[in-house]
Amino acid sequence: MAASAESRFGANFLVLIVVLGTSILGLMAIYDHDYSVAVLDTSLNTVIARTDKEMATSFAAEGVHKDDAGAMAAYTCLTAGTPADCPLSENTKTPLPNAGQATALESNLKAVLDARIKREYQLKSSGLVWQGEEGDDGKRPELHEPKNTIDFQFDNLNDGWSGCETPADGVFTPFHGTSPKDTDLSGRCANDEVQRGDSRDKCKESWLYMLYSTDKREGPMGIEIDDKWVDKVCEYQKDTWKITAGVLIASIALQFLYYVYWAIYTGMGSEDTIDNGKLTFMKIVAGLLVLSLLITIGLFATSRHKLLSGDYKNGLHDATTVVMDDDITIANFPARAKMYKDAFKLCYGDTAPVVAADADAANQPTIGCAAFADFKAAIENLGLDDAGKCAFDDDVSSTFENPEDACNLPKSFADYKSIQKDGPEFTIIDKREFDISSTERSLSIIGIDREGRFVHGIIIAGLVLWLLKELAVFYELMDRRFQAMLVLFPCLSNCLGDETFAIAGGYAGAV
Repeated sequence: MAASAESRFGANFLVLIVVLGTSILGLMAIYDHDYSVAVLDTSLNTVIARTDKEMATSFAAEGVHKDDAGAMAAYTCLTAGTPADCPLSENTKTPLPNAGQATALESNLKAVLDARIKREYQLKSSGLVWQGEEGDDGKRPELHEPKNTIDFQFDNLNDGWSGCETPADGVFTPFHGTSPKDTDLSGRCANDEVQRGDSRDKCKESWLYMLYSTDKREGPMGIEIDDKWVDKVCEYQKDTWKITAGVLIASIALQFLYYVYWAIYTGMGSEDTIDNGKLTFMKIVAGLLVLSLLITIGLFATSRHKLLSGDYKNGLHDATTVVMDDDITIANFPARAKMYKDAFKLCYGDTAPVVAADADAANQPTIGCAAFADFKAAIENLGLDDAGKCAFDDDVSSTFENPEDACNLPKSFADYKSIQKDGPEFTIIDKREFDISSTERSLSIIGIDREGRFVHGIIIAGLVLWLLKELAVFYELMDRRFQAMLVLFPCLSNCLGDETFAIAGGYAGAV
């Protein structure tokens, strides 16, 4: 009998661990925000662009660009040129009012920046940090929002952010102006700021939906979206998550109801001690438990399927990617604010304070490689003017903790050579020919924490094991002779002899 008791205790303990572990993890997935097992924590990143060397060093006689004659000539023209050295009599120190000056300036700046792109700019992805309004202490708090973008618990789906439905003309706002709530958006929105406080649970009001998949079928980043992964998956979770919670709780309740009933009314007796009424009640409870577990498994499995692939392309299997190589245009290289600053310093000197391309007359530099109007025209043609406004306009840059880094992203990704449109994550793949030290070859712009996909798998596996145990219980009850466990587990049969109900009730029926 000792062996019988020990065997039953060991088996029941393992079943207890599966039931409790699965139940706790499943409920945490549904209700526990800090654990985040059912939350796709989405991060919006930017690109930090750096260089090891100053331009004077890079374009020196023995610098990294020494073999690029065009870039070297352009740099010489911009820094120490004479009418003989520069096209169309452009003079680097005393701007000439000639009609071709902006064109020549554009050509020279392009040659210098293209050379830097190919060999020098180091890139790293970094969290896009916004700043809140200035407090009484004169400091502006850092706001790392938006966060928890697709929150399947839904009480903070759209918490803490606001945005521009359309950006103000000429003002660069990453992804059409997503910004934290209460941020000073002066000059950033065209009088259509949208606060998200009153519609926090709407999937189509989430900033990720607005960012990635618009109703126009083309996202603000210039990617044609051919699926609705974000809102379809979000809506499914929103509609079914409470149902999933209810069915899981019902399964737990039925499990313990069955156990308590069995413990009180059957004890360690034989099948003959159970009258038909008690047996019928046990059959009903066991049947409902099997049904509820089947439904719970189906809900979790469908949720995981939609997260990973489902009917919406590849889900989280792959990120949407764009590839940049040596042929990338200046406007699409993710160092736009950095390049604007480099161009400005190259033209007006290292000591000149950098101003936006639309700076008022009082703030415009008066001495440099070209008149400021010509500089502005050249910068606009290169596609860097809005990056300059984003990073160096006083009314705009105060929104960001690090304006230069925050404004490095391309205006649009539409002109990249190849775009892989798979999932809601977004990554830039760096395939420049030269091995540039300290650079990341994969730059995450929109990242999604995939913790949920692993946890979903554990929950489903636990539910399946739990279901198998309950099916054995249900079969035993319907058979009434309680012989199935002797066939499935002959070792227990040899150990326990004729104590058939002890096996069925003690192993299959407990917890």
